[in-house]
Amino acid sequence: PPKPMPKATCKYTRTEGGGQVSRPGVPCIQPALVWPYVGHTPWRQALGDRIVEALAGRVLSADCGGFRIFNDHVLCARAVGGRTALAISSSNEQRDLWAEKMGRSYKVPSRVYNCFADAEEGEAPEPPEGYQLLPSCLGPTDADGDGRAYTSLEAVLSERGPLSVHLKLDTEVSGWTVLDALSSSPELQGKLRTLDVDVHMANKASFDADLQDLSEADLLERQVQILEKLLRQFRVVGSTIEVYRQGWRPEQDCPEQQCNEPSVYTAGGFSPQRFAVSYVKRELVGPSAGGDVPAEQAEDGELQAEAQDEQQQQQGATFSKKWPARECSYALPNQVSSRPGPPCLPAAKIWPYQTNTEWRTEVGERIVEAVTPKVTAAQCDGWHMFGDQTWCNKAMKRKDVLALSFGIEERDLYSEYMSNYYHVPTKLYDCFIEPEKSPPIAGTAPNGTKKCGNSGGHCYETPYQPFRICLGPKSGTIQGRQYQTLANALRGRPPLSMHVKIDVEGSEWTVLEQLVASDEDQAKIRTLDMEIHFGFHAQSEGDYDSWSQQDRITREIEILEGLRRKFYVTGTTLEVYRQGWKPEQDCKTAQCGEPVVHLAGGFSPQMFAISFVNKALLRVGGAAAEEDE
Repeated sequence: PPKPMPKATCKYTRTEGGGQVSRPGVPCIQPALVWPYVGHTPWRQALGDRIVEALAGRVLSADCGGFRIFNDHVLCARAVGGRTALAISSSNEQRDLWAEKMGRSYKVPSRVYNCFADAEEGEAPEPPEGYQLLPSCLGPTDADGDGRAYTSLEAVLSERGPLSVHLKLDTEVSGWTVLDALSSSPELQGKLRTLDVDVHMANKASFDADLQDLSEADLLERQVQILEKLLRQFRVVGSTIEVYRQGWRPEQDCPEQQCNEPSVYTAGGFSPQRFAVSYVKRELVGPSAGGDVPAEQAEDGELQAEAQDEQQQQQGATFSKKWPARECSYALPNQVSSRPGPPCLPAAKIWPYQTNTEWRTEVGERIVEAVTPKVTAAQCDGWHMFGDQTWCNKAMKRKDVLALSFGIEERDLYSEYMSNYYHVPTKLYDCFIEPEKSPPIAGTAPNGTKKCGNSGGHCYETPYQPFRICLGPKSGTIQGRQYQTLANALRGRPPLSMHVKIDVEGSEWTVLEQLVASDEDQAKIRTLDMEIHFGFHAQSEGDYDSWSQQDRITREIEILEGLRRKFYVTGTTLEVYRQGWKPEQDCKTAQCGEPVVHLAGGFSPQMFAISFVNKALLRVGGAAAEEDE
């Protein structure tokens, strides 16, 4: 056992008898006073500590417009509802109180998938309007098993649009395979607003075929990785883990270290083996500066949140008059991709948010100024637009080059296009996606063996190399995953010999900071394509969690501005995203929460794709673009 036992460094947000419900914020997990178990297995403790870290809710009440606390669930008020929202629940109880709550309190229709309920057992109150009970359970496929019918989550979500579903899962009912499939699919995750999960570690359903032959350690590692993957698209709002710790009595039950080791536990002995956790989709809330949710915000639950909402609405936020209004028209209204030239970002017709914070406007305007292209089509010999990229044709003519793609997921259209259209060899990097779900990472996609044409599947005409490695600020192993720096990936390459794509969900900033500091590495890159995220809390950026939100975002903008010394911006997806933003429909009573950054006209440039070209390519045989260095 650990000697000595760690000391308590936190206080419970509620006193004894303060309500056995889920709680927002970073959970307080006090250590036991004595080691309670007959043994101590280091890997069990390591996994337990990772689980607790994955459950740390760093969303503040202000980010959510208040919390809605109900039994095992903490809902982010800003995310609840939606004009076309639907609540979908996987259940094995006679009544589904979560689905009833969604219907009665928030007027969200619900579908409850329950192949266990007995329609004739007991009496239940009249369900709310729009409540449907379906006699099948959610499973990995549409099939029958154990005498019960199962419907796949993919089929259930197939006709739903983006951000239109509140989903509740129970790993005891739906199994870990369903949650694994969800955590690996950006498309499915993109349809959710909130996600509530009842978690049973070490449990596996009969249809979890991929898990049956795993050792206990490998099974638990797989399950912890699934929880960690969810953090790429979701933020934790709350969990029941603090309540469960508060009810644990090791000093009474295990005073002589006679209790058996649980499957997982923390350094202080507590076992996070079963709990409920609530998530919200990242784009629906402004990332907070981190830290615990103040206790008084958790104490009063819905009453506290409703009072805060009313106070914010009374502030009467409106447009700032400090910046001139943008008046423009979309130059390429039907081009659903990155676009060249200054983006058209007209102001909303109404102010859509409950508040209007001046510094958020200032940094939003500064972001757009930093990413507005000033390069012309003539200087580039024209554009080539594909997906999130706007390429300068002059940069795409050289053949003895290599493309690096960081962040693959199941499929990477960037590297396929480089391979099949420009016939450039590629290297693919991703340490999160499982090889069995990604043919490119598994090395099973056609690799320089045939013409791909319009096959529609994974295919590379020019050879590629896959690597189970992620991009990070330091090379090494972090939580079982291998990372390497961009400098290592560029080592040995000659000038202007690399095309680089980076999509690493908020982990890009220190990587880019290192790139900006190295003229040698910047000189090797022909084009740089990225998805950038302002204010995200990526694990690799943990050194800056103690900074204020404003300071962190200012640092990120300064890094972005630093790239302009050696690169020109060729295009962004900002205009496409603005064209798809409908504040007059979604925020018509100014009820939406203020995003982490926004323009004077309301549009938020918090996340978008951007394309750069090395300035050296446009200075050869032609005048440089008019842009300050």
